[in-house]
Amino acid sequence: MVSSFQVVWAQPEIFAEVLHFKTQEGKPYQEVQFRIPANTVKFNTLENGFYQAKLRVNLLQVKGTDTLTNYLYELLSPPQQIPGGSHNIIDAKKLPLHPGLFKTIIKVKDQHNGLTAEFEKATNSNGQVQAFSNIILVESYEALAKPNDFTHCNLNMIPRLLPLYRADEDFVTFFAEYYGNAKKVNLNLVSEDSVRVLKTAIPTFQYGKVKGILYTISASELSGNYEINLSANHENDFHFTNKIIRVYNQQNPTLFTKKIPYATLKIYTQYLAPIAQGVAWNRLDSVLKTDDSTALKIEFYRFWSAIKPTDPHSAWNNYLELVKLANKNFSSAGREGYLSDRGRVYLKYGKPVEINEFHDDPYTYPYEIWQYYNVGIQGSAQFIFANTSFTSNRFDLLHSTAQGEISNPNWKQQIERGSGDQKHGRWGSDWEE
Repeated sequence: MVSSFQVVWAQPEIFAEVLHFKTQEGKPYQEVQFRIPANTVKFNTLENGFYQAKLRVNLLQVKGTDTLTNYLYELLSPPQQIPGGSHNIIDAKKLPLHPGLFKTIIKVKDQHNGLTAEFEKATNSNGQVQAFSNIILVESYEALAKPNDFTHCNLNMIPRLLPLYRADEDFVTFFAEYYGNAKKVNLNLVSEDSVRVLKTAIPTFQYGKVKGILYTISASELSGNYEINLSANHENDFHFTNKIIRVYNQQNPTLFTKKIPYATLKIYTQYLAPIAQGVAWNRLDSVLKTDDSTALKIEFYRFWSAIKPTDPHSAWNNYLELVKLANKNFSSAGREGYLSDRGRVYLKYGKPVEINEFHDDPYTYPYEIWQYYNVGIQGSAQFIFANTSFTSNRFDLLHSTAQGEISNPNWKQQIERGSGDQKHGRWGSDWEE
């Protein structure tokens, strides 16, 4: 009999990398690496008394309306004596590398409680991999006789899928593959203020037709953002690849959030509601409820580090300016602008390219049509807002052509309040910048 071990679980959380490599035969491919923290999934008790998580994973590659790859499989955690804890469920799969713009999507469902999570990343590729692969940050590695999904150049590597390092960690280990003919590969480690911390030629090792690069940097003296640059010159051809890492002290963070008063930071965290979705918002919201100022500072910093690892502070400052504009232009009675439908769309997708406003038509409620030409991989999209409540400046979203937004083909009927020919609205906007 299989029984359930009752623990407090959260929605599954996905940390992932989408990388590009070549086979020994020179064929390019995409590698999807991901990990799911064990404390975000539910473990059931096995008959032998051990505990195990059970996930359904769906890997998709989507180009426009076409599904290029649809791979569905079951992923089990290794049986363990203690459920959850600090263990991670890690997997990697090799997929085709398609030319053009497409999305790689990871969908995970916890088979024990039905909770789901999703990760996606857009790739714009010419279908080729040049002289270098992407760089993998390596948690641990060992030589194997038989290759598996984690193997490169006969090394079985557990990837580190967050480029964050504590200040008390001594080493940063990374791996890459080189497919060119240069006799040496150069490493440059550059700080965020463009100071070159390390410059050296590093060794490669031959594995079949591929040169492997496995190298370790001392991190004990590092603090802040750094860029790992690998380069090679061969017959006037210059090849290059890079990776951003950040070293910080998690227990005593010297982060930009440290200077923000706790009361202000709680308000700022609420401002993230339009853009923080799923697991990210659940984590922020749960920390808000604990009244733990240190935890909130770290979680807020973590959110912006995931968006822009090289400069999370500037990413937050840019977003804060957008929130101020949303509050200035879209606030209505009892509701701040960032919480309005127009504010949410503005913060999530940016300022529309075109705005068609119909505020004075006697036969319709006031309404607006916002036009976007670059909504992620989808491309163009429209949003239709209307003020049917007669509350000053309150426009609710009635219909959108954007994926994942409300779709209402009958929106034209919904805004009618009389009969007759509709007048033309005007292009433009009275937003204050």
